[in-house]
Amino acid sequence: MLNSTFKNIVLSVFLVGSIAVLGQNNSSLQIALLKYSGGGDWYANPTSLPNLVKFCNQNLGTKISERIETVEAGDLSIFNYPFVHIDWSRQCYFLCRRS
Repeated sequence: MLNSTFKNIVLSVFLVGSIAVLGQNNSSLQIALLKYSGGGDWYANPTSLPNLVKFCNQNLGTKISERIETVEAGDLSIFNYPFVHIDWSRQCYFLCRRS
């Protein structure tokens, strides 16, 4: 439990710091939530990202869009977002499939 909590704190600090650096220009950043299949908790915390965006915009002077997009792991539009958040509580696997 502690290891997971520590990992989440480190990732959050990294995200906030990175957004602060990138958000210093005049354009608006867009972030996304990663949706994945197989159950899980991708939808578990509906207020966490909006709260993070609000905090960053108010306290760090960033201009992050308050509209949080949802993207799926195999969707090429995932590359349109500088930050994609994944929320999981157990293990998450990604398989590489060639077509």
